[in-house]
Order: sequence, then C-alpha cells, then structure tokens
Amino acid sequence: MQIKYFENSAVFKQRIKTKTAKKFKVEASVEFMVCDDANCLPPTEVDLNFDL
Repeated sequence: MQIKYFENSAVFKQRIKTKTAKKFKVEASVEFMVCDDANCLPPTEVDLNFDL
C-alpha cells in the first residue's frame, strides 16, 4: 500500500470563495495518525472552527 507521509511538519491550505462579504464560520475536522519505524498510534480526529 502506498501512503503519503510528512516528516516534522506540514502545511495544508484550502481556498474559500464566498458570495458575500459578511462574516461566516467554517467548521471542519482533520483525522491524522502518528507513526515511527515500528509503531503507529491510533488515528485521532480534531475539530477545527474558524470565524472569518
């Protein structure tokens, strides 16, 4: 199986286009897993909330 991985840090960006200039809220979740050469921790899900 081919799995993408990132060492030390990663930056993920998402453009958001709105039809109005009003303030709005973005709600999302990210699921990730941490591994070393021998073991992996179970996946963790984190909720993200942004007021834009």
